[in-house]
Amino acid sequence: MSWRHVVAGGAWILVAAACGSFGSSESSGLGRDGVLENVCTWSSGQCYDDEYCDAPDCTSQGVCKPRPELKAGEPENWACGCDGVTYWSVAYANSIGMTAPTVGQCGGQCSCGAVKPAAPRLCSSSSRCPNGTHCGGTSSCNGASGTAAKCFGWPLNSVCSTTALIGFKSCDGTGGCMTECQAVKNGKSYSMTQIGCQ
Repeated sequence: MSWRHVVAGGAWILVAAACGSFGSSESSGLGRDGVLENVCTWSSGQCYDDEYCDAPDCTSQGVCKPRPELKAGEPENWACGCDGVTYWSVAYANSIGMTAPTVGQCGGQCSCGAVKPAAPRLCSSSSRCPNGTHCGGTSSCNGASGTAAKCFGWPLNSVCSTTALIGFKSCDGTGGCMTECQAVKNGKSYSMTQIGCQ
């Protein structure tokens, strides 16, 4: 072996040490496969099982990012997933691998500028919600059109805010005066009444 091979080998080790190990995620833009971060769309399936597609909206390309670890007691702040499910929060949606670019319920009002929430995923006894999500009940007691039940997703240890506005009642009269979060998690059809249900 000549000294050139030794120097070349040493240079290779230095380059490898400076760049980190091959196949690991890098802040420099290298993904786990040693090339540029994986480009994705929310429905492409191009991210690893422990990643989600971080995209600015549901039609644009994004990059695969590690799923965040959901903190205990993550506060309720509904976010619309690109699959039409309203999730507990952006962090929760991302933690289970879903892109959620808008805050607020799917199909509802949001302060998201030009990015529009996805259309809500509707559910019934014959049209189920995706695994790990729930049918939240209709938001009307009179069967008006456009009030079909929607899919919601929340963490197992979630607790609805105790300071949220109350004014929602189940159509069957059970549950008393509730916040909308409580009404959704109740899984029954509900309607908004007046503040304090008076």
